[in-house]
Amino acid sequence: MVDMGLLHEPVARWIWAESLGMPPCELLEAQLNQEFYLKVGPSFWWLHRMLPILGGPVATATPPHLQMTAWLESKMGYVPAFVAELPRQARPFVRQTRRGI
Repeated sequence: MVDMGLLHEPVARWIWAESLGMPPCELLEAQLNQEFYLKVGPSFWWLHRMLPILGGPVATATPPHLQMTAWLESKMGYVPAFVAELPRQARPFVRQTRRGI
């Protein structure tokens, strides 16, 4: 919808967040939390379409399930707050951050 010019990105993100039942990712300059990214493993984040953001939240393009959330909590040491990100937006973010790792 964004690519076709039917919705602006913030509106699309809000609609996506509503469908996932979580707040939208509103961080303009989101930075990857490299510590948790590497601690948990890049494959986990890719598989679950999630990214840990510096400052605490986990951006996700899919609804997190309970077992995954409990496992992630055990790795992170706290209950992660999830924010919704558009699926397409997470991909460039990963590419950019992997260059810096």
